[in-house]
Amino acid sequence: MKNQFAINLRLYRRERNLSLGQLAELTGVSKSILGFYENGVRQPCLPNLLILKDFFKISLDELCIEPYYGAPAYRYMDEIE
Repeated sequence: MKNQFAINLRLYRRERNLSLGQLAELTGVSKSILGFYENGVRQPCLPNLLILKDFFKISLDELCIEPYYGAPAYRYMDEIE
């Protein structure tokens, strides 16, 4: 089962129509690390959390804790669960 951060990261990335590679280029966080985060394999370190929340212009709570309620969530929920 994936954690809320993993689910939200994927949804925020997809909302912006970005691949993992594109997000990696734009943030400086490696593609493999982002993949580990999205698959729930690894937990992010604080510097990477700050980079990602600043990139998406959201709070840490929105990125890590709160369920994402945007339109893409309803389109992709089957793939996440």
